[in-house]
Amino acid sequence: MVLKGEVRDVGLAEVFQMLSASGREGTLTVASGQRKIHVWFGKGKIRLLREGGVSHTALGKILLRSGRIEPEHLTIALEEQKKSGKLLGQVLVERGFVKQEDIDECVRTQLEEEICNVFLWEDATFEFTPGPPEAAFADLALTGHEVPFDVNEVILDAARRVDEWQKVLEEIERTRSEFEVVKKGDVDAYPVGFSLDEVRQVVRLVEEVRRVDEIIGRAPMSRLEVARLLVYLLRSGYIRRVERKEKEKAKEKVLSAPADWRLGISIVLDDEDLKKRLESLVWGAATKEEAVRETLALADSMVREGKL
Repeated sequence: MVLKGEVRDVGLAEVFQMLSASGREGTLTVASGQRKIHVWFGKGKIRLLREGGVSHTALGKILLRSGRIEPEHLTIALEEQKKSGKLLGQVLVERGFVKQEDIDECVRTQLEEEICNVFLWEDATFEFTPGPPEAAFADLALTGHEVPFDVNEVILDAARRVDEWQKVLEEIERTRSEFEVVKKGDVDAYPVGFSLDEVRQVVRLVEEVRRVDEIIGRAPMSRLEVARLLVYLLRSGYIRRVERKEKEKAKEKVLSAPADWRLGISIVLDDEDLKKRLESLVWGAATKEEAVRETLALADSMVREGKL
């Protein structure tokens, strides 16, 4: 029997607790838009699964970041894993590259970070399919092995982290913070639970618009996810908060209308140049009325020029 529903109606914490307590074997899929995570439950153990084309942080990268393995050892283990079909963690331990406790700790970190991040997703749905993992989940290099896992612990940890990120978000929105990119070159690292493309998108928005309300409004993810990435980028030294003089802040407060009305706007066009012009126009307007007037004026101009 397949169990499915919407997270806003049931609650992700309740779903995890119910499946853990029941002891049923099967795959829980949580999805929000294009993002998707698969967690396999089985006799007190859980394991991350991956579908082709879905990006998660692989175990090898976590081992590298924590300094538990050398890059050349990981390369050797990945080659052997592809040939043998074994889980990556098993190969690493058998070759003596890492200890079993290193694998256990990194697998738990991977699970905790991935699952905690799911608690930030908006309008998510879930579906539980009983039985062993389907053949589509073929990337054994993603995880080390199944580990005993206290679901209640990860739920409490997720709640704590979400509360922390909510406070960060409220602070940077309240102060109408601005950020700037200070580390040159491409972003080459990212927190567990996000893809490198998502981090690059936020960095690109910091370069383009700087103000946090505009970054949040244009980023293709939830407000809390943006807050988490901004905190990560700050702590990693990629960006910094721009301190403005109190006089400038007071002037902006008088001249600027609240930007909340713009956060729900999504401009979808095939013409990238026109899309950028419209986005610049909308985010540069102080009021909805001004944005409408400027948009109509642009349309009239394009009609006269034969471009529309």
